[in-house]
Amino acid sequence: MALTLRTLDTNASLVQQQTAIRQAEELGFRLLSLTTDRVGGGRANLVTFVQTPDAPATAITLEVVNGGLDQDAQETALNAAGRQLVCYGSLSIQGTPENVVVWRN
Repeated sequence: MALTLRTLDTNASLVQQQTAIRQAEELGFRLLSLTTDRVGGGRANLVTFVQTPDAPATAITLEVVNGGLDQDAQETALNAAGRQLVCYGSLSIQGTPENVVVWRN
């Protein structure tokens, strides 16, 4: 199982980052995790993929988590019916750090 690390632009929108991840998955890289980090001395969104023989059956969706909710309310929102949770992490979206959930239908 080969892992691949990619960086995403910290100034990109949520939709642009979602599109970049979806494009990688279409090439046979399944998303494992995402986080903010430092690469080459600068801030970066670090995304970890595992190589797979085929693209996933369904595309991922990124969603900013409402940090104003308490833990129980966040978990209820994250585990909504029809969603398969992929991961939960942080991304800089248009330069602002945000907690993000990634899910599939």
